[in-house]
Amino acid sequence: GEALSGFDLIVAMSVEARRRALDLTRLYHLAVEYWPISDPSGIGETRETKLNAYRHTRDQIRAHMTSKWGTG
Repeated sequence: GEALSGFDLIVAMSVEARRRALDLTRLYHLAVEYWPISDPSGIGETRETKLNAYRHTRDQIRAHMTSKWGTG
């Protein structure tokens, strides 16, 4: 609770995380955004397939950040 007052935005990357963030912040003036991101855990059998799944997730997060705050 008290630690949340130091933040302006919480980004939830799953439906469960969004629900929990909204519950935790209902008493604070704090923005909660939901960015639907692929969960790469458990995807693929080979090392390369797994790496590609994590790279895809990384790229999704980067795209959301660039869309929100631009390039740096």
